[in-house]
Amino acid sequence: MKCYQCGKPAMFLASDKQIPLCLECNLKLVQMATLRNEIFERQINFYSDLMDYTIGLPPSGPRFPPKKTVNLSGVTLHNIKVDNSTVGVINTGNIETVDVAVSALHNEGKREFAEALNELTTEVIKSRELQNDVKNQVIELLSLIAAEATVPKERQRKGAMHALISQLKGIPCLLVPP
Repeated sequence: MKCYQCGKPAMFLASDKQIPLCLECNLKLVQMATLRNEIFERQINFYSDLMDYTIGLPPSGPRFPPKKTVNLSGVTLHNIKVDNSTVGVINTGNIETVDVAVSALHNEGKREFAEALNELTTEVIKSRELQNDVKNQVIELLSLIAAEATVPKERQRKGAMHALISQLKGIPCLLVPP
């Protein structure tokens, strides 16, 4: 069964209409529902307070707890370590993609490539010479390369991989071996 949205293999049946979704599309659906619920909770809190204020009563009844901001002091994924100085500077979603791919490549027996990818990503994150926008560009390219490397060999897009690697080599201040 294929995903209704993107054509990847479906893993979930969403809603009462049993719509087939892959892992990524289901995650997006769950994230959208969570955000919508948080908005509704804030609106309910606001309108409850407004009604109490209009009537002249102090705030009454239970409230939905406010959304808390999480401060990351140091993020360690399974393979890649992100220090305090780089949190907020880099796109952690791309880092997570690389980290998951490194684990998958290890499991597939492609340890040498996984270690090289892990080491390059870590060095880019720690680099003080690269500007933040260049770091993000490199990490984004590495996440795309990593994601493509985990696809079964018969479905890999080798032309896209070569283009990504060429683009990575073309970034100034980045030395990538040929």
